[in-house]
Amino acid sequence: MRTPFLLLCLAGGLLASEDKIVFRGSVAVKPIVDACAKAFAAAHQGVTVSGSGSTSDVSIQAVLSGEAQLGALVKDLTAEQKAANPDLRTIPVAIDGLVLVVNATNPVIGVSKGQVVELFSGTIANWKEVGGADAAVLPVVRMKSFASSAFFGASFGLEYEETGEGAAKRMQHRAKGAAAWGDARAQITDDHQKGLAKVITAPESITYAPYGIAKAMVTKGVALKLLALDGVEATPATIQGGTYTVTRPCLLLVKGEPAGALKDFIAFMTSADGQKVIEGCDFVPLAK
Repeated sequence: MRTPFLLLCLAGGLLASEDKIVFRGSVAVKPIVDACAKAFAAAHQGVTVSGSGSTSDVSIQAVLSGEAQLGALVKDLTAEQKAANPDLRTIPVAIDGLVLVVNATNPVIGVSKGQVVELFSGTIANWKEVGGADAAVLPVVRMKSFASSAFFGASFGLEYEETGEGAAKRMQHRAKGAAAWGDARAQITDDHQKGLAKVITAPESITYAPYGIAKAMVTKGVALKLLALDGVEATPATIQGGTYTVTRPCLLLVKGEPAGALKDFIAFMTSADGQKVIEGCDFVPLAK
């Protein structure tokens, strides 16, 4: 009896010649693209999906210019982008939850949205103020140019700006509309894994990261802990159901109507078999 995946392969046709799909997309989505590419290539000889992670904005430009056939976003195209580029298409493949992450030794198990604002702005400067140890809070964030920074700020009502230069560059935050910037000087990284690595080595740190990336590290036994938000733990069920409220779509991006191997690969990622691969990466598949 053929499996659904084999039926998909027969429908798309096994390609005898080399067919390369170049990917350039959000680093938050890249892990599931890589995992699905590996599973897809196992049944499609000669097809490769390769590329690099970037920001959502860089992904859009790469697909528009033809540098890449496949992009990925963690924010939908704006109305202006859609109007200016009517041939761009987005395809949902997963749901991302942005989670707050601390060291596994931190006794704090959850925070409110208001406390997140205070922790990152510096109004709460010591973990003992939220039931933790007597230790200074060290926020770790992404660079201002990344979509995660904008999503984090919008989700929690935070404004942010970078100060300083080179190794001394830091990020300041304040509640939206506040007159003054907070006292906290958050360390800045260009990669979520680097931010999570900082939390491992510095137990007083706190950062934010995509649920799939953080959960995968916890599953492997890394000394990290995902904080509940307003009493709700981030799980596939709460993210799919919307009770965990800080979520966003993981979207593939193409220009025009996909054909050939590109069309087949997208069909695989949205199929039941592709969604199982995504779930196996600790990412949240689309709600059934």
